[in-house]
Amino acid sequence: MVPSVILAIDSLSRRAEVDTSKIILLDYSFGVPFVPCIVARDHRPAVAAMVFGGGDLYCLIRDNLQRYQDPVTSGFVAFLSALLLMQIEPMLYASLISPMPLVMINGTEDRQIPPRFAGMFLNRARQPEKITWLKARHMNPRNVDLTDAIIDTLNSEFDKMDILSSED
Repeated sequence: MVPSVILAIDSLSRRAEVDTSKIILLDYSFGVPFVPCIVARDHRPAVAAMVFGGGDLYCLIRDNLQRYQDPVTSGFVAFLSALLLMQIEPMLYASLISPMPLVMINGTEDRQIPPRFAGMFLNRARQPEKITWLKARHMNPRNVDLTDAIIDTLNSEFDKMDILSSED
């Protein structure tokens, strides 16, 4: 995934109709770990945006599994998963995003990515960073009101950075 996204940025960067100063790297939920990993290697995007994500994959996976499995099974599967995913562990790259702006949106009632994991990641990230807390559970594309709130928040933040204007 990481090399593919970097190749996509390469392709965008060669296109005359693309304003390369306004490329946004954005992902959400369990796709979020790719954002810090990619921008730690490639600082061409204007902003990194993480929607409903956080750090510490082992604990995130374990906590999610514990809702359905016993603690031993959850811990074992989380350990193996984190081992396989360690190259994209967001906590390893949090401090490497800067000086690129980081925009995060998370839910105060999210059980899949609980607020402590977003806070843990944000505490390791360096400025400029901004988190917006929405009174919401985990994002779901069928939740139109939440999707609209996420889009409005992203538009507002990108507009403040002069990356995306209301005309765009």
